[in-house]
Amino acid sequence: MWREQKRIKIVLSVFIPSLLFALLAFQAHRCINIINLRNPYVLEQLTFHSDWIWNSLSEKVPSLKESNNGKPENGQDNENTSGAKDSHKSILLEQLPPFIVHYLWCIDGHFELNHYLSVLSAIYFLHPDELIIHYRTKPRADSQGYWRWLEDLQRDVIFLSLKPLKDDSSCHYDIDKVGSDFSDQAGVFLLGDVLITNISRSYLVNHYAKLNEENHKHRRLEEEEKEERKDQLFIVSSLEPYQIAKSHEHSVLRCPSFSDVYNEKHPMNASCVSLNKYLHSEEILQRDTVFNRFVRKLLYGSENAVQGKKHSSVQIPSAVHLILQDDVTELTPLHYVSIKSAFLKGQADSLYIHSLHQPSGELWDRLKDGDNLNIKYIRSEASAHKDVKHPFMMYALYTLLQHGGILHFGDVVFVSPIPEVTRSAGAIVSPHYSKYRLRHRSINTDIMAGAVGSHFIQAMLAMVRQQKSTFPGSRVNDIASHVVEQIPESVALDGRLTSHQVCYETHCEVEGGHTPPQQAYTTRLRWTGKGPESLEELKHIQGPFRNDLVAIIDA
Repeated sequence: MWREQKRIKIVLSVFIPSLLFALLAFQAHRCINIINLRNPYVLEQLTFHSDWIWNSLSEKVPSLKESNNGKPENGQDNENTSGAKDSHKSILLEQLPPFIVHYLWCIDGHFELNHYLSVLSAIYFLHPDELIIHYRTKPRADSQGYWRWLEDLQRDVIFLSLKPLKDDSSCHYDIDKVGSDFSDQAGVFLLGDVLITNISRSYLVNHYAKLNEENHKHRRLEEEEKEERKDQLFIVSSLEPYQIAKSHEHSVLRCPSFSDVYNEKHPMNASCVSLNKYLHSEEILQRDTVFNRFVRKLLYGSENAVQGKKHSSVQIPSAVHLILQDDVTELTPLHYVSIKSAFLKGQADSLYIHSLHQPSGELWDRLKDGDNLNIKYIRSEASAHKDVKHPFMMYALYTLLQHGGILHFGDVVFVSPIPEVTRSAGAIVSPHYSKYRLRHRSINTDIMAGAVGSHFIQAMLAMVRQQKSTFPGSRVNDIASHVVEQIPESVALDGRLTSHQVCYETHCEVEGGHTPPQQAYTTRLRWTGKGPESLEELKHIQGPFRNDLVAIIDA
């Protein structure tokens, strides 16, 4: 008896703590999933362009082109909404439910710029009390760091939520079937890639109020008891075969195609448009068309083509920061040429070597004593940041944010000085097309320049800090690309900042898509195998930059 009681106590002493630990682990896992779904960006990533969303409840709808076409199919006319004051206080009416916008996500893919603009236009014009993204499967995550539009919405839009569809059949061309799956009696439903261009919340709320008043006057008591009438508005693409039978319960606004609305010869007015065109951010930022001006107004609050702003009072200093890996103890011939070129070709005032170990060796002594250059050593422990995926980039961004200057990682050789007018931008990066991103411009982060307190550097730093836990496969170039799309006026894109060369045992050649090194401010020499072990070996490497290399070494 005594032995059995002892066994029971032993079992309970093991089982109960194990059970409690398992419950604790489950709750922790559940909380992490909730946090990741709701807001995967830290708050310091908030950009100043997020402000209009946070106070959108009182902002004014932008004055846009008047629109009389695109009427709902129940015969209600669309009113002019230019400059309408869409304040919640002025249009909340009794006996009307909350104004909710439902966005149906029925595809298996990334949440791209088209989808972001569709949701953003609903926020901008309709000012909903709540916005719900209903998904069949969650938008596909991009582990490499580029597709971040959904995360931007989750960070910026306080009234946004994501909910799984109760029934996959909601992704259906039968609008009556879709409408019956939702209890919201007077919601607005966005189906497909549609962009609202000129329709307001005040118009829709007043429209629902009139319908509600008519229902109370004419609806019979027995009908009211049987079923409550729905007054749902579906905004759909005219290019898709959507069908409707119960026109008395649903209004449908069919959006004409992009090519029809923005036809240069015969443009048409519309309250919405179907985005049957793949959008490139670089086109939106620079091309001067009616549509691009509208999208720039939506994204950035200005119709003007977006470029890096000039800050004459906060110029990028002519200081170079060379960030070395922790295992580097002796300077290589390429390091020597890189450092020397910063003064001879780049006309740098000073150069800082950031490394765990102070450099040593013959080339270091030659730089310090023989060449008599203004070089300073800064002890750094970048690799100590084990909680991030890109510790050296994070350290480099911190350095730029605090001190400003030009940063690279030891394989960049200066060709000419960066002009003062270019250094008056808040930050400078070089664009190029990556072989991994054939449809999108990528940003080269092997060399960057920034002023003290740069908005671009600050936003990029916030994203890089999170990447190990949230997006472990991310590439820094893709992170930078998305930051450029978020706040393009904070950075100048200059293709002359650098030119890439691929180097082999005996020669170097310009990498595809890059300009010749003589047309750039710097050139990056990337060795595929073992690099030269002496200055003499480096001088004999053939290529478009050989004469410049020899001149720098012999100077």
